[in-house]
Amino acid sequence: MSHYIEELKINDLFNIKEVTIKPSQKFNYSFAITGRNGSGKTTLLNEILKNINMCYSGRIFEVESLKVSLKQNKTNLAEAKKVKNVAHIKVYNDQILVCEERLKSYLDIRRVSVKFGSVSELKKNMDNGNFSFVFLEARRNANFIVPSNIGKSLFSIKEQPTQVTSQTFISHLVNYKSQGAFALQDKDIQASRENSLWFEGLEKHLKSIYSDKDLSLDFDRNTLNFSIKLSDGKSFYLNELSDGYGSILEIMASIMTRLNDGGRMGYNKPGIVIIDEIETHLHVQLQRKILPFLISVFPKIQFIFTTHSPFVLSSVEDLNIFDLESSTFDGDISKWSIPQIIESYFDVDLYSLSLQERLNKLVKLSSENRTSEEDIEFKNDLIYLNNLDSEKDQNIDMVKQMVRVNILRQESLKRKKRDSRDMVSKPINNSVKIKLSNDKKSKRSDTLADVKDELLENTSIDTNEEEA
Repeated sequence: MSHYIEELKINDLFNIKEVTIKPSQKFNYSFAITGRNGSGKTTLLNEILKNINMCYSGRIFEVESLKVSLKQNKTNLAEAKKVKNVAHIKVYNDQILVCEERLKSYLDIRRVSVKFGSVSELKKNMDNGNFSFVFLEARRNANFIVPSNIGKSLFSIKEQPTQVTSQTFISHLVNYKSQGAFALQDKDIQASRENSLWFEGLEKHLKSIYSDKDLSLDFDRNTLNFSIKLSDGKSFYLNELSDGYGSILEIMASIMTRLNDGGRMGYNKPGIVIIDEIETHLHVQLQRKILPFLISVFPKIQFIFTTHSPFVLSSVEDLNIFDLESSTFDGDISKWSIPQIIESYFDVDLYSLSLQERLNKLVKLSSENRTSEEDIEFKNDLIYLNNLDSEKDQNIDMVKQMVRVNILRQESLKRKKRDSRDMVSKPINNSVKIKLSNDKKSKRSDTLADVKDELLENTSIDTNEEEA
């Protein structure tokens, strides 16, 4: 069995009651949590953290024992009730109350509880230093401290999950670099080679972050610092990174400094990393990269994170996603377009309010008699509409067709002077608000389909419409 969180049960958190999250095994049961601000994402992460902290204190193992005892007493109580054994009923009821009270003293089980794959295996690996927890809050900044001398790196895999360890990242690098130099001096070829390969691996990861195959990571022994040199000639120290790249390296360093592997920062040991707002400080290009990058660099880590970013959610296939507002657990949306994710998943209109209002008014004016001032405004808006690209956006195309149909109807009514009942009908969408949305949430109206044959094929809207 795994050491990861395989099940998360929300018993009572804000408006969420009796919801169980069971992520798939892909990416070590990793999953994303979404929801509007104030929906409880950070609170949920903190509740998960409470469970994890119980691992460090050892209370999780007593809790598991209490849960087993509680389950057994409930089974015994049911049997006692069947045979109406009053004495046993009282004993088991009392024992159930004791178990429940002790459980409450450890954790408010009415809110959130987690289930690890194997608690005994988890304890064993924690005791051996083979499993680590990391919790990264939303308000985080890269604050790498440059050492004043070469000292021994102090790894502590049993640091509390919220303990900031990334500050010592450069110290760890300097220490390990010096070990490589000492190994070379001592003619320990194997140790020297392993050291070189480790730094080559780190440089490879930095090349991936910066999308620069010629990037180099250089050690400055005079300043005891490392600098990144880009192919365009730009160079900067690790403690001088921009917020975006610094944020990625902060996450990476926080994990690496926990994964002690023979005195050096590691990549391949298992653990659970919780990140609040994984996209913090990241430009959209980096938002696309962050999750695939972390999964690739740390293949044995379970990532549990919150996000508002459609770029993060669509960056890997088969990502487990739990939405707090709808209490639904969704699968792969990596094949959705970004507009689809914004409008369908996040339920946010892709278009600005000003554009919606302008198009709504245009449709309305196209379906009724206009004053001279309205006619000028209408023709200006027609020019604006014709310049919008309907080939890339079927919603714009839909608006154009609606306007065309209404213009045709108005011209027909003018010619017949409103004496033909067959042509008299209410204009299309005379009062409806145009909700610009994607395929998944909207369909063209049946009315539009009925009159589609009336449209002029491959023609733009005539902005020189005949005056009324």
